[in-house]
Amino acid sequence: MRNIITLIILIVLFQNSFSQVIKDRNVVTIGVTLNKILRLTIDDGNGINFQFDNFNVVVSINGNESNIITNRTSFSVSSSVRWKIIYGAEMPYLIGLYNPTNTLEINNLGFELVDVGMHSFGAEGELLSNPTNNATEVSQLEVYPTTLIEDNNGRYSNGGDDLDNSFILNWRCGTSENGMNPNSLYNQNIESDTYSVNVIIELIAE
Repeated sequence: MRNIITLIILIVLFQNSFSQVIKDRNVVTIGVTLNKILRLTIDDGNGINFQFDNFNVVVSINGNESNIITNRTSFSVSSSVRWKIIYGAEMPYLIGLYNPTNTLEINNLGFELVDVGMHSFGAEGELLSNPTNNATEVSQLEVYPTTLIEDNNGRYSNGGDDLDNSFILNWRCGTSENGMNPNSLYNQNIESDTYSVNVIIELIAE
C-alpha cells in the first residue's frame, strides 16, 4: 500500500512539473518619426509671354524662364499641415528690357485661378482665396506679399498631396477685367519694348 501511495505521489509530481507554464518576457520598442512635408511644385508655365503689335509682355515665375512659352502656370502643393500660398510681383510695374526707363503698370496683368485638385473652395471646402473670390473671378496681379490661397479654417485641413491641391493660373494681359487697368493698352502710350516682371509664388505653413 505504501508503494502504491508513493507511486501516486510521484506521478502527480511528475505531471505537475510538466503542467507548469514557463514564461519569458521582453520589450520591443517601436519608434515613429513624423516629418513635416511642405512642397510647392511649378509643373509648367515658368515663362509667360504676351505679344502685341509694338511691344511684348514677359512674366517670369520665381525667377525662372521656360523655353516653352505659355499663358498659363500650373502648380501643386503637397503638405502634411495647413498651408497658404503667398504670391505677387516683385515690383509695382514691369520694366523695359531694352530701355529700363520704360515701365508698364502691373495691373495690366491678371489671372483666373482654376482648381483642378480634390480640395475645393468655399464655405464647405478646405480652401479660401480672397483675391479671386474663391476661384470665381479674375484677379489683377498684385505686389508681393499677397495671400492667394489659404486654409479655410474649417473642419478639414487643406493639407494633402498634389492630387488634393493642384491649380492653374490662366494669365490675362490688357483685358481690363475685375480691377485690372480699365484703360486699353493702346491708350497708355506704351513705348516699343519687351516689358518683364518676376512673380513670386511661395508656400508657407500656417
